[in-house]
Amino acid sequence: MLTHCEVPGCHDVSVTKWGPCLKHLSLTSSDQQMPTVGPKSRSVTAELRILLDARERKGIETYGRSLETHNGRSAPRDLVEELIDGAQYALQWELERADLLRERLERIEEIGRLKLALEAQRRVMERIQADANNELARHRAVEEFCADREARRASRDAGGE
Repeated sequence: MLTHCEVPGCHDVSVTKWGPCLKHLSLTSSDQQMPTVGPKSRSVTAELRILLDARERKGIETYGRSLETHNGRSAPRDLVEELIDGAQYALQWELERADLLRERLERIEEIGRLKLALEAQRRVMERIQADANNELARHRAVEEFCADREARRASRDAGGE
């Protein structure tokens, strides 16, 4: 059911079930900050024009004409059907996005597990390296001991001849 503008004396149709018509709808609000422009900013209106032009071309290709008033169709029914389709697309998008986020989270968790495994492997490799270094040091000490013993024996044998 359509309602009229809340502004006294105005007989235009309200934008919502209650409230002002488009003519009386305040599009500026003092309680909201001014928009900022950033490096990724672009014109929403320009993007909308591109989409509207594309839709008009598609309508002409499909129906032989652009969308016009008094075309024999029920605009409220078409709107409800399109809004239902839009709601379904929005839910589809949200569900797919949730699946994608869940998959990303699983990958992040897997990366975390792999990092832990790599860290454990690194610690094992450090222990192996330390053990190898200790073994090498023991081996060198034994070699030095044996070389020293051989040198003393050779010295003793050379002195005793």
